[in-house]
Amino acid sequence: MTLNQAWQISGTLIAIVCCVWAWRCGGPAERRGAIYILTAWLLSVAFQSHQASGPGVWVDIIDILLLAALVHLSVQSRKPWTLFAAACQLDTIASHMSQVLSGFSQWAYVVVLGIWGGYGLLICLAIGTYNHQRETRRLRGMAEKPPTASA
Repeated sequence: MTLNQAWQISGTLIAIVCCVWAWRCGGPAERRGAIYILTAWLLSVAFQSHQASGPGVWVDIIDILLLAALVHLSVQSRKPWTLFAAACQLDTIASHMSQVLSGFSQWAYVVVLGIWGGYGLLICLAIGTYNHQRETRRLRGMAEKPPTASA
């Protein structure tokens, strides 16, 4: 197993765990985000180029579609994590374009894609899910408190 394969397999497992957690414990925005991210992640793994020239045009298209979905989700949900996730995805697309235009190091290109388009998205989703759980607990705690008598 190469380092690239180990990184890809471990990243995919982390993505599955994070997205399942968001699906089970998040609100509507987190669930939709989890579906978008996991679908794009798995499609990228399935359609990536296995040549030494980078992920390939299909991954570029998948990333652009994911950006559109995240921007739409951000506009609809108005949750901060969705805006940061869309920004991470925009950085991913900018990396695709800069690789084509400048031809910088293949290793740097793949690392940047893994950070912004991989772990960056998952961190945003995890923070959104955590914040949703925290808000749900806070509201549940307020509902359980008896009203205080005022003098």
